Amino acid sequence: MEGLITMTSSTPCLTTQAEGNAKGTYLNQMLRGTTPLTLEGLTAALKAIEISEGRDETCRKTGQVPLDIDIMQYDSQQLHQRDWQREYIRKLISKL
Repeated sequence: MEGLITMTSSTPCLTTQAEGNAKGTYLNQMLRGTTPLTLEGLTAALKAIEISEGRDETCRKTGQVPLDIDIMQYDSQQLHQRDWQREYIRKLISKL
């Protein structure tokens, strides 16, 4: 993510069990920062990183997700509304 985001803070990592049809455990972390990119540009750049790390349609079908990067908030716009209610997200936000 170097060059995409200037990080201003980050949380410690938090391990959680997969939810839904996903399998295994996940290592979660939240970052806060600034970017010169638009939301669309940042989303495209992060998706390219996921793909470079092995994320593809097979992952979605099998529940094996090597990397998942979500933008939770861009400026004042909150994204992924359901995720904001998840306990692990609330824990991570409290540590930013």
